[in-house]
Amino acid sequence: MAQSERFSAQVLESGARGYAALATTALLERRPDLRAEGDEARASWRAHLVQRMLELQTAVALGRPNLFVERVRWSRRAYQARSVSESQLRDALQCLREVLAEELPPHGRQGVLETVDQAVADFERPIEIDEREVDPESANGRRAMLYLLSVLEGRCRRAVDELLQVQREEELPLRSCILDVLVPAQREIGRLWHLGDSNIAEEHLVTSTTKRAIAALSHANTVAPPRGLTVMTAAVEGDTHDVGGQALSALLEEQGWNAVDLGADVPAEDMVGARVAFEPDVLVVSATLSIQLSALERTVRALRAEAGGDVRILVAGSACAQDADLPVAWGADAVACSLEAALDQVESWFPAT
Repeated sequence: MAQSERFSAQVLESGARGYAALATTALLERRPDLRAEGDEARASWRAHLVQRMLELQTAVALGRPNLFVERVRWSRRAYQARSVSESQLRDALQCLREVLAEELPPHGRQGVLETVDQAVADFERPIEIDEREVDPESANGRRAMLYLLSVLEGRCRRAVDELLQVQREEELPLRSCILDVLVPAQREIGRLWHLGDSNIAEEHLVTSTTKRAIAALSHANTVAPPRGLTVMTAAVEGDTHDVGGQALSALLEEQGWNAVDLGADVPAEDMVGARVAFEPDVLVVSATLSIQLSALERTVRALRAEAGGDVRILVAGSACAQDADLPVAWGADAVACSLEAALDQVESWFPAT
């Protein structure tokens, strides 16, 4: 990282809330329609701009403006689904730029402003509608929709029991249960939240039930003889998404692996300690959001420094979807942005005999 980028990133991180507050005030002065909504609008837009600041800090720190552009696009899609005018979002971003142009120290300011300008210019590109994640014409697609419907109706135990029944009576492989039923259902509830057709409580309900289902299906499944291989999975500090790690652990366990799933929000130093304790052959480190890339970098570098070449490090999750080369530069062996890709990568390293 260039010295100017490092300095700018530090300033953005330390001043995120202050700059967001100034930009919110400027936005409400510019738009009487928002000002008329009172304190609730102020709090909402301030929270929105704090998040944009953190994403901007990550993009500047890594020298990857596209990370910020893509996160703004994601926000545009979510707000559009909730009938928020794009002009409000554009004005908010422009107010933030004006504050940064006025308040940031000259050293490194230009790169920050150019990154924001790219995101503003991207408003000229239309937003695509997310396609449905479940194919209702296929048998597993119908299973996924029925599972999702049961969970959203509050019949969580029934949803899990029905999958166990399918696994047992129709001999549906664990891989299909997870990759073709549970994962599409999980992605679909995420899509529905993004489009404003579900809320956070519903998304959390589906996630918690999916974790129950993976555990139940895994323990009801017959596993291959032990292969003498260990995989360890963990989400980096700050990342609360751990369904993918649990699913990957279950699928490799079926193949005879010993699976150690550390779960969500694991600090780098604790992950290093766990690597020493469990001595995995493959270590899967996941990150979901771009703002977690700094934690991911610290973790990968720490693991590689401690382990040397004694472990394969696979970085998983959507945080690196735009820049898969970053984790490799930090010391990872490979990057996989989906559960299927992660499973394929591990199997390519250690083919079943």
